[in-house]
Amino acid sequence: MKNFRWFLLFLLLFYPLSAKAESIFHLEKTKVLEAWKTAKENPNITIAVLDTGVDLNHPELKSNLVPGFNLIDSSKPPLDDNGHGTGVAGILAAKGIVNSTVQGVLEKAKIMPIKVLDAHGIGEAERLAKGIRLSVQLGAKIILMSLGDPIYSSDLEEAVHYAEEKGVLVIAAGGNDSSDLSYPGAFPTVLSVGAIDRQNKVLAYSNRGPGLDLVAPGVNIKTTTLKGGYKERSGTSFAAPQIAGIAALILKENPSLTPFQLRQVLKTTSQDLGAKGWDRDAGYGLVNAAEAVKKAKAVPADGFEPNQQMEQAATLSIVEHTQALLSGQDLVDWYRLDVPYDGYLDIQTNQTNLSMELHDSKQKRWTTKQKMKVLVEKGPVYLRIMSSTPSKSIPYELSTSFAQKEDAYEANDKREQAVKLPYQQSMSMRGNFHKKKDADWFQIAYPKSGQLELEVKVDSLHVDPVLTIEQEGKWKTEIDQGSAGNGQKEQWKGQISPGRIFLQIQDYYGNASSGEYYLNLKYKPSE
Repeated sequence: MKNFRWFLLFLLLFYPLSAKAESIFHLEKTKVLEAWKTAKENPNITIAVLDTGVDLNHPELKSNLVPGFNLIDSSKPPLDDNGHGTGVAGILAAKGIVNSTVQGVLEKAKIMPIKVLDAHGIGEAERLAKGIRLSVQLGAKIILMSLGDPIYSSDLEEAVHYAEEKGVLVIAAGGNDSSDLSYPGAFPTVLSVGAIDRQNKVLAYSNRGPGLDLVAPGVNIKTTTLKGGYKERSGTSFAAPQIAGIAALILKENPSLTPFQLRQVLKTTSQDLGAKGWDRDAGYGLVNAAEAVKKAKAVPADGFEPNQQMEQAATLSIVEHTQALLSGQDLVDWYRLDVPYDGYLDIQTNQTNLSMELHDSKQKRWTTKQKMKVLVEKGPVYLRIMSSTPSKSIPYELSTSFAQKEDAYEANDKREQAVKLPYQQSMSMRGNFHKKKDADWFQIAYPKSGQLELEVKVDSLHVDPVLTIEQEGKWKTEIDQGSAGNGQKEQWKGQISPGRIFLQIQDYYGNASSGEYYLNLKYKPSE
């Protein structure tokens, strides 16, 4: 059985650094230096760093560390044997007392190392979920995870929900696969972080899409490493701790904020880098520590204005939980959602005195109150929120979620339901796994012996296909060579006899995933 493949989320890029000012450019770009005029530390809360551990004796870190836990070997302390966790902790809270070119976001902090990854930076979803629960139980107020995997885990999702219910903010790196967000960053209540360069351009490998919240600098940030050393690091792993530190500064100003309110402060005070509101490349934009700390005691009720007209619509993610406000002359809010596939869009508000209209590009319109779940086609849709009590100020929460529609070949979950495909020397088709334990069966009748080539590719690393090939009454083989490293691609080439070939495609983990697979067949008959 496969293990969940939790990989460290960093890449090494090389940009020359020449002075202290440039080595802490990320603190300038995120306005941390300006925020320090108000708050520079927070030793009143605990931040759990779930990673490879930390160099417990590093001079820049040891005074900011509190006892942690080793979930790889509980008989040992959470000592870093890889270097990744020490680098993450340095960006969060290195003191800069030995090497003045290294400086964490927090001058004083309580950092709790929880070792969930081994010396190779690999772990399991079950262990990570255990680490989240343990962190909450040990009193952490913020949980930072610069790690991830494209594969969904229900155990991990339950742990993330547990943290949210207990009032703990969870932050995760988005991943470096040039693909969809890794988990746990892809979960709606996890603050997911992407990475940008010095010119505010999203890094080519930084993961994108629904669930991405914010970005921070992620190129050659000088930080701590093993044996008291220093090293430059790049990737979303080293963008995420910047936002964890800023969240701690916000909590210094207002300790009563809930995780939802913390996310709201960070998102509504960020610097927009793309379309107004949210966009799939940069989320809500570049974190702005100075503005976030300034707004800590008065959580912004609405970060989308002006959006009273359809042409002013603010973009929302299809995986979202946010808040806005209708008041005074502002009787209407417009939002745009870009739907990646045909599927079911679920939209809800917490206010009973609001009405909603959803418009698609073909002039279809759905109207309801408080919640709707509608089948929409791929492309942009526009949501209109309206007040039924114009004189009243109405703050409201808005949640969105999405489930992909079944593909054109359903129902073909069983061998006896196998869809008959036409006999051709070359063909391509696409399908999806729209529900748990979905299995797609196909059959083709070949009149002559020949060579058959099959390839299954995916458009999202969330989909991990397994291909089974059966020559009726003769042989059967399973192909499962795909991984995140090769794009989850499965390939097979072999000789077949006259007769029926059955194909089965299913997700290894039996997950329902928003994503598609592409089946390509080539057949060359024998001479």
